[in-house]
Amino acid sequence: MTPANTRVLAPSDILYNAKTVREIFGISHVTLHRWQHGLHEHCRDKIVQPRAGFPAPIMIRGRRYWRKSDIVTFIAVREQASAA
Repeated sequence: MTPANTRVLAPSDILYNAKTVREIFGISHVTLHRWQHGLHEHCRDKIVQPRAGFPAPIMIRGRRYWRKSDIVTFIAVREQASAA
């Protein structure tokens, strides 16, 4: 069984590094980590869950990259949900 984020990259895939993803959303390194993993410790008596639908990164040489298409899809879904 292979994870969903291990699909083969197409030559046309554009990859964003973590810094670019943080700039797109205007978030910090810690927020990006929470969107991926949630908190593993109690934070004011609650556990923060990972952001629903946030795409998993592709790991290349220990660095995280996201497909542009996955980020665009995530933004579109959030916009549709907020409009409803």
